Amino acid sequence: MHENIVLDTDIVIHLLRQTTAIVDKFNQLYEEDTIFLLSPIVITEIYVGAFSSEYETIENFFSLCQFSPISVDIAKQAGICAKQYRKAYNIGRLFVGSNRKNASLSIVDT
Repeated sequence: MHENIVLDTDIVIHLLRQTTAIVDKFNQLYEEDTIFLLSPIVITEIYVGAFSSEYETIENFFSLCQFSPISVDIAKQAGICAKQYRKAYNIGRLFVGSNRKNASLSIVDT
């Protein structure tokens, strides 16, 4: 059975910067047929911080992943969590965490 892992923005940044330990772990999991998922929030955050010269590298990395949509139910759950834990979490992590409630996923973060 394949494991699904939702990648947080921080992890994607480390992968794009080729942080050795994180790249090694990603490659190990990739070889084990792990499915890596990205939320629209993560994709947005990556492009916000990227230079246009980095777009090809980003798109090459994204081609190794699948995309996890944000439904109304996920957005609602993220909003409820944000209200309750406003100071402890950023909105991207809330969407990823809310998405996790609806599937068999692992959350990877720094």
